[in-house]
Amino acid sequence: VPSSSLLSSQELFAGPAMGAADDDPGKRMLSSCLNIAVQINKNFLLLTQCLQTLLLPQLSKYQYRTYLIYVLQVVSSDYFQLLLAKCMQTYYHVNNLLLLCSMGAFLPFMKVVYNLWTFIPCPAMASFISNITLVMTLGTLLALATGSSQGNLFRVYVTVVAVWPWLVLTSMVSRLFIERQAGKNPFSPINDLPLLGFMGSGAWVLCFMALKNLTISDCLVLMMFDNFSAACVASAFLGRQRRTRHFKAMKVYAMVAALALAYFMGDIGISSMAFSEPINMSHVLFLAGRFFFIVRSIYVKWKYGSFHRSQETKKPPENMLLFYQNNRPNLHRFRGFPSPMLLILDCLFDSGLRDTELHGMGPLGTEDLYNLTENSYLLPVATLSCWVQEGSTLDLGISPATDDTLPTAVSLASNALDAALAEGAATVQATGGAALVMEAPGDYDAMICLALTVLFCISRLLVPTAMAKTLFDRASPLHNWKYQPMIVAAPVFFYDILMLNSYISKFQVCMMLLLAALNAVYRNDMWNAFKKKYLLLQTQDLHYQSPSTVRQLQRKTLLQFLERTSTDDYGTILLETAIGHGSNIRELARDMSIQIWDPAPSSTAAWKLAFSLVTKSLRRQKLLRKNRLDTKSEVHKFIEGIVHGMVDKAVDTAAGHGARIKIAGSLAAVTAKRRAVRKLRDLAVKRRQLRAARKAGQLSSNPAQLATAGGTLRSVRELKDEMVGTMRSTIGGGPTPQLALPGASGMPRIQAPPTAQSTMGSTGFAGAMMSLTSQDQSFEGEGSFESAGSANRMSVPGEVGQEQLSGLMDSTFMSSQGALEADLSDSGRGVWNEHYSMAGPPPDGQLLIVAFGDTKRGQLGVEPQAGARQIARTVNLVVEELRGQQPVQIEAAGVASYVVGMKGQVWAFGSNRSMELGSRKEVAQISSAQRVKSIRSVHCVQIVGSNSASGQAHTLALGANGEVHTFGASPVGALGQGADVRQSAPLLLRFSSQMKVRFIAAGARHSILITDAGKMFTMGDNAHGQLGLEGKRELMVDTPCPVGGDLGEEEVRVKLAAAGDDHTLAVTEDDKLYSWGGNANGQLALGKLTDQPLPQEVKQLTGLGIGAIACGARHSLAITSGGMKTWAWGSNVHGQLGVGQNSPSEGYQRTLPTLISALSTKKGLVVVQVTAASSHSLALMGSGEVYAFGHNSHGQLGFPTGKSADAAGSSDPTTKSQFQQLQQQAQKERAKARNKVEMDMPKLHDNGVEILWLPVRVVTLSQYRIRQIATADMHTLTIAQHHYS
Repeated sequence: VPSSSLLSSQELFAGPAMGAADDDPGKRMLSSCLNIAVQINKNFLLLTQCLQTLLLPQLSKYQYRTYLIYVLQVVSSDYFQLLLAKCMQTYYHVNNLLLLCSMGAFLPFMKVVYNLWTFIPCPAMASFISNITLVMTLGTLLALATGSSQGNLFRVYVTVVAVWPWLVLTSMVSRLFIERQAGKNPFSPINDLPLLGFMGSGAWVLCFMALKNLTISDCLVLMMFDNFSAACVASAFLGRQRRTRHFKAMKVYAMVAALALAYFMGDIGISSMAFSEPINMSHVLFLAGRFFFIVRSIYVKWKYGSFHRSQETKKPPENMLLFYQNNRPNLHRFRGFPSPMLLILDCLFDSGLRDTELHGMGPLGTEDLYNLTENSYLLPVATLSCWVQEGSTLDLGISPATDDTLPTAVSLASNALDAALAEGAATVQATGGAALVMEAPGDYDAMICLALTVLFCISRLLVPTAMAKTLFDRASPLHNWKYQPMIVAAPVFFYDILMLNSYISKFQVCMMLLLAALNAVYRNDMWNAFKKKYLLLQTQDLHYQSPSTVRQLQRKTLLQFLERTSTDDYGTILLETAIGHGSNIRELARDMSIQIWDPAPSSTAAWKLAFSLVTKSLRRQKLLRKNRLDTKSEVHKFIEGIVHGMVDKAVDTAAGHGARIKIAGSLAAVTAKRRAVRKLRDLAVKRRQLRAARKAGQLSSNPAQLATAGGTLRSVRELKDEMVGTMRSTIGGGPTPQLALPGASGMPRIQAPPTAQSTMGSTGFAGAMMSLTSQDQSFEGEGSFESAGSANRMSVPGEVGQEQLSGLMDSTFMSSQGALEADLSDSGRGVWNEHYSMAGPPPDGQLLIVAFGDTKRGQLGVEPQAGARQIARTVNLVVEELRGQQPVQIEAAGVASYVVGMKGQVWAFGSNRSMELGSRKEVAQISSAQRVKSIRSVHCVQIVGSNSASGQAHTLALGANGEVHTFGASPVGALGQGADVRQSAPLLLRFSSQMKVRFIAAGARHSILITDAGKMFTMGDNAHGQLGLEGKRELMVDTPCPVGGDLGEEEVRVKLAAAGDDHTLAVTEDDKLYSWGGNANGQLALGKLTDQPLPQEVKQLTGLGIGAIACGARHSLAITSGGMKTWAWGSNVHGQLGVGQNSPSEGYQRTLPTLISALSTKKGLVVVQVTAASSHSLALMGSGEVYAFGHNSHGQLGFPTGKSADAAGSSDPTTKSQFQQLQQQAQKERAKARNKVEMDMPKLHDNGVEILWLPVRVVTLSQYRIRQIATADMHTLTIAQHHYS
């Protein structure tokens, strides 16, 4: 086209005016054509949009996903699988339905095999050998089956699959058992998973056996009984609330039974209803199979609930008590999941809408549970059932077949042709009635059977994925669950009554529809009950978090809505109330007969204006006041930060230099003693000189005698003048001159002692001189002066001053300390309780903290590497930071240590991963002794912690005022702070602020409190009954609860308690020992091995004067008879009882108290304290010696470990042989003396020992006198004192 003929857009769309102006006919024709093309294009686009709207669905992504999940549900449902099997039986006479079930389980089983070889952990070599063995076994079975089955593929398949899957299951169970995670997986690979697998596979086998004689409609009717079966099983396993809910639906269950009975009796109609037995064996088998499905599902729910220690949330009341809740309500059964997942889990476990499905705690868990149970066991179980039940027809397999008794169309035509030829007739006349004719199967029929089989296999393969998406996908909301089974079963039902089941009557169809409607009503009621309880809990939570939103008017309105409207309407009004902060209720209350004061606008205009002005003024004043307070608060915080920084720095500096200051004080004391000794020596020399001068007559008061004393003659007048001048100078306070006596050159007559500089010494000396002067004037003669001198010599100046000064300083120094001890002893709490220890609190003096054992977590107060080197050299070490701090208690926890000082201060060191040291969560470990600053304001008198390294690392601190602070971590409630506190910094136990506590104790996962009234309270884990609670046994208690049984009586008072890993001991004031909790090893001393949930009296020790008790992990100790007898009982696997090696007759445990002969009835041997942990024990003697026995895995007994001895022996053969010789010599000596006591042979274990079967003295502590001991699983602490101090 030439460029001159192209039109611009303005010329093309200019309209009639331009068209009239331009008379060119070509341009007008081109413009008309273009306009027509534009209109055609618009109309085509409009038509395309209409067709797209009409033919193609306009769905969002959510709707697409919803329909996809619905298709997955239908294809993988039980109804669809039963329909496929029934179609093959009805249309193609395939009666080997168990074989079909086995083939459907083949693909899921191969997926299990793939997961076994890929994901289940196993050592590389063991996995390779196992996989190769399975493959070779499969090849061998295929070869044997092919030879014995004469080429029939179905028999080959059944022969191989009946054997080989069991080998795969054995390998899978072995790998799961090897890599089991105790405490993390609720299902045991030995007990639970096989049980679930056999229940699921057995249920499918029973259903397919019954399907041979039932129709799909019969199966759907029998499935209506699932609700009744679920009600029976859930009521027995899932608690009282489910039982109450199902009991209210008894009428529905009765109506379902009546309609089902009418369905089976009315095969033709009401007029021909058969009143014979409507139920046969096939119905019973199908019901049994469905019952197994339900039992499996309920068992899984119960197992998950028990593992997570969860309980169904309590339904709030539907009255005004709904709003009187002091604590925040527990909204969900489980914790630790996202909020939508928590609601799904609540609906799964508590609503009753999903009591027939097998599921886990999430989508992946559901698929894994299917793979480990049903998909693993269905193939071998179904195959064996097929071999037993369908062995005669196994050659036909799943191929289409005809009945031999019925003629086919081909056979009838052949017979008619033969008869015509025989009779010679031109036509053949048929005689007789109509005959049932069946066509012979062809290739098309075989292809359809194969397609149905493949579809059945795909349906079985999709079951885990479909169930996971049905339960946990957001496109399958909870409110659709109530009608979901009916919607999924609807296509199967209509196909059956229209295409498959031609014998069903209209009466039966009506009965089925009534049953479906009744089931829909039942499930709707179950959903409404669950949703109502959830909305009530949300109402309580709203009232707890925002009380101003739910005031009196809102409460009344919400309760009326709850009573008069549906649950959905109540949920809507609750949401609007929360959003509008309660303002929406005013309009609603007018329509619900609630009187509200609402004045007219005209009468309140002035009031509103005034209120607005006042409100603005108040808001402005409030803002100004807030600004001033903020400024003041910032200044206060700044000053407070400076002061706290200075205090912390001062405390840290003092804590770092305290040891040096104490050492300097000790040196000063030694120096003062030396100075005092020198002064005493000088005084003794001077007394000897005075005594010699007196004998020589040089101290006489008679001038005549002095004139001739010493063989020298002097003038009497001169001597008198000297004496008078001396007395004047003495009385006047001047210096005392030395008087040279005749014949004693350089020897003073009277000289001031060295201590005359002190006030007291000067006064005493002046008094003595004045007394001497008075006697000079009153008496005459040497004898009288000597008698007076001897009387004055008893108060020599300096001696009296020194003694008085020393006594004054001692009394002043000890006054405050004695007053503090008196106050604490009067309180009778913690270590100041008279029953805490037979040895009493450590005495005053230079005390040390000596520790030994494992150093990996800093629990010995030194860096791990430095501590390991020092332990290797000296076995034990001293905590230098605590020298001279005067400790009164030590506590060894699992991987931490604590020290309590005389003034109530607490030092801690070790691991802080669970905040058990009371420090910040960011501090993982403290390797040196540091003050616990978070409880610095508490005057602590006792601290306890879990001495088990496998416990929950919780700590309790008791104050002098009887209040208890708890910190650390305990998911089972050992902190006693309620369900919401599982890990915390030091937090006051509110219970102790109301009931004062005097003694505390801690086990591995539980805690014990003894009040001032002698009552005992416990909290924490109660899996073995170690809390001793009355009534229904709870698995855990997160607040203090009183101990029941005999200890719960009013007159019984507890004075002492101890806790092990899962058992508890208590001693009453009437000298009785009680025990309860775990008793698998006889640690309760009751003569049996069963757990005891309530306190039981140990009668063998009653009245023996029990002075102390201690608990290890699985054993217990007690001291009686004032320390003369020590008893032990429980496990003795590692010698922790101290009674010698185990014998076949006695076994590895003692179920009754056994006397430790090595520590009992020995002359001069008195036991004042015992302590135990894990599998070892220690005993403290009154002489300060320590004896140890039990397991020495980490050196916690004060000896080198057996590993170090082996290493030393392997590096030095000579040392090893010497060790063996010493050991043999010791054995000979024991045999010769017929005494198993090893206490006198501690050097035998110098090179290391793993187990001490009998008490052995800890020789590494010989240089100390031990005052107190404490031990944990891997380390031990002692309060020691040097013998010279």
